[in-house]
Amino acid sequence: MGTNLKSYIYLRVPPDVAARVGASKMAVPIGRHKNFHDVLAELAVHSDPFFREFIAGRGSTEEGPFMLVLNGKSVSYEELVQAPAYPGDEVIFVAPILGG
Repeated sequence: MGTNLKSYIYLRVPPDVAARVGASKMAVPIGRHKNFHDVLAELAVHSDPFFREFIAGRGSTEEGPFMLVLNGKSVSYEELVQAPAYPGDEVIFVAPILGG
């Protein structure tokens, strides 16, 4: 029996996080997650430290604020954490662009 690819939420993470977790796109089982707050809270405990810092900074890390894209639409941190999580959803974390 094959795996239902739509039973996952997908997260495209920044390059430094991808290097630590071994993939630029993480598949998170939908399981009991009701919204993206639940998803991020679980990742903060069981995954890369980036997620703890991201939650504590309400969408920012020491690098600065991240742009978030949920299913092709730019959203704020508050919109993301309140959004219901559905199988097949994709969140892209766009790292701050630092310049000099």
